[in-house]
Amino acid sequence: MCCSQLLQPDIPIPHLVIPGGLRAEDQRSVRVFIYRARGRIGGRAFVNAMPDSTRQIHNRDAGIRMKRRYRMNHTVTILLLFSLHARAADLGKSLTFHADFDGSTDARYAAGDKRIYTAPAWREQAAAKPGLDHPDLELAADKGRFGGALRFSRKNEKAVFYQANKNVTFDPKNWTGTISFWLSLDPNQDLAPGFCDPIQITDKAYNNDAIWVDFTKDDRPRHFRLGVFGDLKSWNPKSLEGDTPDFRNRLVVNQKPPFARGKWTHVAITHEGLGGGKGTAHLYLDGRLQGAAGPVAETFSWDISAAAIRLGVNYIGLFDDLAVFSRALTGDEVKKLYGLRKGVASLKLPAPSR
Repeated sequence: MCCSQLLQPDIPIPHLVIPGGLRAEDQRSVRVFIYRARGRIGGRAFVNAMPDSTRQIHNRDAGIRMKRRYRMNHTVTILLLFSLHARAADLGKSLTFHADFDGSTDARYAAGDKRIYTAPAWREQAAAKPGLDHPDLELAADKGRFGGALRFSRKNEKAVFYQANKNVTFDPKNWTGTISFWLSLDPNQDLAPGFCDPIQITDKAYNNDAIWVDFTKDDRPRHFRLGVFGDLKSWNPKSLEGDTPDFRNRLVVNQKPPFARGKWTHVAITHEGLGGGKGTAHLYLDGRLQGAAGPVAETFSWDISAAAIRLGVNYIGLFDDLAVFSRALTGDEVKKLYGLRKGVASLKLPAPSR
């Protein structure tokens, strides 16, 4: 007699050992062979038909043992569907914005406005117009981490941005989300003098209701930092300017970041509970946690019409696969994001907006 049974995802199975290095995907198919020997029921499992993106050997022994007893004399095959990480299945569902720069600066998916905007300077952001009106900024076909990329060939001092409204799920009492993108540059050789912010998300400035990462101006090698700042008057009541000790103590700093010319580095920022009094943020590079900022106690307030996803402030280099999610991804999910062979487009996304 032979039979099969479907089990729901996430049902706990005694003594299940996942093969080392197996990456979290939405679901996996595992064939479990149950056999009878010396009056007892045992079992062995094999991971079948694994997608190439996992780089696993098909039919790898997963080392499963089943405690359940069966009164059967023949092999019983159980087809088990399970989730290696319950929340990973929702990765695509939580996407609010994705720009892949493959032949267009329009976002591949956007909950809000999908168009890129440019203005002569940040102080003139209100006068920005849709489109990429910039002599030193272009789409570089086949130069990206995945397909095309956005190339900044000279120090960018113009305003280049996507509107944050709806593309970023801002909540003044519980701002939570994830920002993901790829950079390719040698910061010590390619960047011009001065600070450089590959990304800023704010309606005002870097020190006022903002999340950003930057390369420092004087350090060798240049440090890579994460900054998270709420209302300026709340965290800096004396309105002190510059790189003060209070400012620096809030940052996550990597003194020897892994950026290099001809190499792509993945950057992910997760943040949770900002504006609620105990907010936190985490910086990841190539799927590895670099540090955490927080607790971030101050309030956050935006004029949503002025809020922007600012790209390449003083930046020179390649930029690719920008994505924003509505929740703080877990460390395992960030690793999954980093490992996607075709980038965010590999996820089960909502219908494209273009």
